[in-house]
Amino acid sequence: MLKNTDSENVSSPHPSFRVVNTGNAALNLNGMEVRYWINSDSNAGQQVQAFIDWAGKLPQGSTITQNLTVSTVQKSQGTQNYYISFKFNSSVVLAPNEFAEVQARFNKSDWSSMLQSNDWSFASGQVYARTDRMTAYVSGALVYGNEPTAQTNNQTASISSVLSYPNPAASGGTTYLQYTVSGGTIQAQSADNKLMTVDDPDAVVTLAVFTAQGRLMWKQTVTGISNVCAGTHSVQWDGKAASGHKLAAGTYVLKVSIKSKGVENSKNFVILILN
Repeated sequence: MLKNTDSENVSSPHPSFRVVNTGNAALNLNGMEVRYWINSDSNAGQQVQAFIDWAGKLPQGSTITQNLTVSTVQKSQGTQNYYISFKFNSSVVLAPNEFAEVQARFNKSDWSSMLQSNDWSFASGQVYARTDRMTAYVSGALVYGNEPTAQTNNQTASISSVLSYPNPAASGGTTYLQYTVSGGTIQAQSADNKLMTVDDPDAVVTLAVFTAQGRLMWKQTVTGISNVCAGTHSVQWDGKAASGHKLAAGTYVLKVSIKSKGVENSKNFVILILN
């Protein structure tokens, strides 16, 4: 969840974000990295520096600033050329409904103005709101959010919603994973001779289930016009890991992504598994 009360053009943006445990089991943030992506609007020789003003575990209000490190990393990705990296470097355990809040700021070395409207992660708001424009990683693997891409503004096909039912689900029981694809301008005929709207007939949709710590437990890829066209689709899952074993009770993350014309975006949904 992200909050940024700054105007679009400031010399030192002050984003604040929260990592919320929406599950029913404890969540250890040790080893997690959160990235805030920006276009620094900088000239050659200019650098970006970042700081954490305060970080805390809430609702208790205990300070955890010492449990994080912040750095700036130059990386050209899409229209972005930097990301601010926040790493939890020691144990911060969130009980269900607890959250870690980080209040940060960054600036260019010469303190010149920065235009935030072209920053991938920027979202103006007075209150915290869910965002998929910040990304989270566990052991280097992306577990939440969408990274910027060169063709993001030209991408028409996207995953607009994801859910599973029933939820909570029974371990080893039938669960339906539902996703909705939005966008598309091409009229194409499916295998059963239905006329459908697609962005890319060769698009690929991937459904994956991860533990809360980011371990991949199950994955399925679907193709074909009837699976990637605009509209709502459903895939049946047996509630088991790829190995065939039942999953332990706990919180899992369903990630559904679509790769269309070489561009990928995704959405996540939290699944609760009961024994």
